[in-house]
Amino acid sequence: MTAYRRGLRQTPIPQGVTAILCVTDLLALALQQHVSERGIACPGQLSIIGFDDLFADVSPLRLTSVSHQLQEIGQESVALLLRNLAVPSAAQRQRSVIVASRLVLGETTGPAPS
Repeated sequence: MTAYRRGLRQTPIPQGVTAILCVTDLLALALQQHVSERGIACPGQLSIIGFDDLFADVSPLRLTSVSHQLQEIGQESVALLLRNLAVPSAAQRQRSVIVASRLVLGETTGPAPS
């Protein structure tokens, strides 16, 4: 997280930006701390969204995050394996399963400021 914080210090938030989607929850948590130290209200002035929903519960405000649905991915993977073990022909085996991500609303997002 220290590297994220260092990078954030060197990257100004452009005027007029009301929301930022981060590539990981760790970056979103670093951003949340960064904007708080600069007096920017989250979510009042800026909404922050993480991605992976692995660390969303470790901040004072529960982070809004996109969840990969890891438990569902595990369940679907086992089910796929079991189904494929029952199919004798490799050509007939299912190759993939799609598990949709979902937005987990937390306390770091709100309506865009007017």
